[in-house]
Amino acid sequence: MKFSFILGIDIAKATLDFTLLCNGEKTLYQSIKNKHLEIKKFIIKIHQDNKISIGDMLVVMEFTGTYNDHLVDVFEEFNIPLWQCSSLHISKSGGLQRGKNDEIDSFRIALFALRNIDQYRPHIPVRQEVKQLKRLFAIRRNLVKTRKQIEGLTKDYDFLSPKVINAEKQPILSSIKALDKQICVIEDQMKTIVFNDPLLLKYYTQMTSVRGISFVTTLKILISTNEFKKIDNAKSLACQAGIAPFSHSSGTSIKKKDRISPIADKELKSLLHMAAIAAISHPGELRNYYVRKVDEGKHKMTVINNVRNKLVNRIFACINNNRIYQKNFNKCLVET
Repeated sequence: MKFSFILGIDIAKATLDFTLLCNGEKTLYQSIKNKHLEIKKFIIKIHQDNKISIGDMLVVMEFTGTYNDHLVDVFEEFNIPLWQCSSLHISKSGGLQRGKNDEIDSFRIALFALRNIDQYRPHIPVRQEVKQLKRLFAIRRNLVKTRKQIEGLTKDYDFLSPKVINAEKQPILSSIKALDKQICVIEDQMKTIVFNDPLLLKYYTQMTSVRGISFVTTLKILISTNEFKKIDNAKSLACQAGIAPFSHSSGTSIKKKDRISPIADKELKSLLHMAAIAAISHPGELRNYYVRKVDEGKHKMTVINNVRNKLVNRIFACINNNRIYQKNFNKCLVET
């Protein structure tokens, strides 16, 4: 796909810096406020001043979470091709760099798109229900983290005097109780969204039919994959979660064991790890597999990682075949 214009955007909370390339040449730089109306006016003006037709300009920017929202809303409204990239991907592909500022960064982002246009994949809009789930999921994450931090204070009670413990115990327990209540409220809101949306409910039913996959893990996968539109196969999700092994060898002198990459969605990896632990804690084929491989001398974490991959494959088998998980599923019988 070829674009005559490439617009690189460096994003901050308060400001946005734009650099426009026309056939590889820098023709414009401008900084504006990160406001919906400001962005809309700028995009209209840049199309009129440069006589750009819709579809002839590619917009590329780093994915920064919430700070992208106004931009994404405007570009989706005008149906402008959009490419949201990992900041790590952009920085690693930039070569040796000296110095930086917002103008240079926006130029480098545009240059990245120009040089790597073959890697461009069309932007897939996120439904409003998934956006709401993503926000609630982030709130729940912070509440759980805060609860864990407060609960950690009670671990020092063996070293404190009874007087100190009595003075702080009630406030700590009250805080934990309040956080538990708020976490339940957030989870109820997420369940309401899922159970009232036919597509989300279908995915939830199919994914939770796999032993070990919880409601929270289901939501994280749905958010990460954009309802399986952004990531549509087990191998890609395993790579995203950092559970796919990669080879490490060079010539004849370096020959290391395959290992997973530290570049990963750590939260998704953690949830899949807990799902694997839950799966092997119950009698069944996954527990039997775990025990057998450990008895053969395999490292426990290697076997658990294999179980994580098995769970991911089972999830996609259910999604791709539009069914719940069945231990003794016979495809031939279903097709006939």
